[in-house]
Amino acid sequence: MTDKELLKRIRQNDPPANRELVNAYQQLVYTTSMGFVHNSHDAADITQEVFIKFFESLDSFRGDAKISTWLYRITVNVSLNMVRNERKRKYSLEIKDIDIPAANDTNYDKELENEQIKNALSQALAKLPKRQQSVFVLSRYNDMSYHEIAAVENISVSAVESLLYRARRNLQKYLKNFYEKNYK
Repeated sequence: MTDKELLKRIRQNDPPANRELVNAYQQLVYTTSMGFVHNSHDAADITQEVFIKFFESLDSFRGDAKISTWLYRITVNVSLNMVRNERKRKYSLEIKDIDIPAANDTNYDKELENEQIKNALSQALAKLPKRQQSVFVLSRYNDMSYHEIAAVENISVSAVESLLYRARRNLQKYLKNFYEKNYK
């Protein structure tokens, strides 16, 4: 079924068409959001919010672009908003919420190291300018081509290449400090 046919059925309030859309694009939205938030619960929340926003704004969608392009754009915006809000909330963590492990717990050491690497990457991604972050996530986590990213971001292919280059360079710079501090 084409996007136009699916949209027509959705606009006619056809519940199976709504389910078909969600089933077809749920994994794409979830994977994209994971590239921003690195947390399955937050990614699931984003996924739900994206589809709510999709259905709420259905009347404004002209159908010039593919449904997937529109969903990517909504996902990027919702994900960036969550990252911004999470950064604000993160610093309000209370000491009582921290679990202190036993001193001889070697599994904890490995888990802590993996968590530190994951947090370092998440923090480095959050430091990128929004456009670099968005293009990097779409490329890296969604394996999108430069042409697809250009369509989602409404920019040229050469702009995508430039943004990806700068994003990688900035991530290397941010992560270099982390690795020098923790693994030398």
